[in-house]
Formats: sequence, C-alpha cells, structure tokens
Amino acid sequence: MDWVRRNFDPSGRTSRLDFWRLQIVFVLAAAMVEVVVVQLVKANLSALAMALFCLPIVAGLSAALAIAIRRMHDRNRSGWWALFFIVLPTAFVDSGIALAASRATLAILLSLPVILLGFGLTFWSWLEFGLFRGTRGANRFGPDPGP
Repeated sequence: MDWVRRNFDPSGRTSRLDFWRLQIVFVLAAAMVEVVVVQLVKANLSALAMALFCLPIVAGLSAALAIAIRRMHDRNRSGWWALFFIVLPTAFVDSGIALAASRATLAILLSLPVILLGFGLTFWSWLEFGLFRGTRGANRFGPDPGP
C-alpha cells in the first residue's frame, strides 16, 4: 500500500531516481497495454479494448501528475509549476501543428516558431523533472528524499 501512496500522493518530495523509475514503469506498462489492445481490436472486441486502454491511461496520468508535483516540491517550487511544464509544451506543439495543417503560407511560417517553443519547453521540463537536483536538506515541502 505504501507504493500506491507514494505514486499517487502529490504531497512531499521525490528524488530524480524515483522519477526515472516511474517513467520506466510507465513505458513498459504502456507497451504491454498497447499489445493487448491491438490484439483485442484484431479480435473485434473494440469496446473492451477501449476500456482496457482508458483505465491505465487515467491511472498513469494521475500518477505522473503526482510525481511531477513532488519533483517541483523537491526543487522548492509550488506544485502548480508542474502544470506549466506539462500543459504549456503540449499546447504550443498542438497549436503549431494545427496552424501548419491549415496549409496557408503565413500559418505554416508561424507554426515553426510555435512548435519550436513547445519543444524548447519540453526540453526544459525534462531538465526540471529528471536532471536538476532538488533543494539540499529540508525545505518547506519536507525532508530531502536523496539523490
């Protein structure tokens, strides 16, 4: 039960190592779910495939948000910064793709800097969540979780 609390509770702090461990678990779980869903769709069980696909996605997103918040706490920042690093890159990349899809020359020209800004924010978020060390010692969110 401690594992569930640790991965779905946004309070406290978490280390870079725990962040990367959870990322590996997400990738492996997503690959397994995708294999099962593809097989269910091939067997004409699309409704079951959709249900099986949605449940892990919701659980994974809620755990990812919780660990992102705890990583921001480790960096001595408010958990609201996690939304900045998760929502903004996606919004910029998606907006740039939508602009490019319009096929108007000006829109295509404008889409490139918008997409590049989204990728830049994505890179920054990887640095913040996975590479930068948290505050040494205790901070306002709790004790130092380690490396």
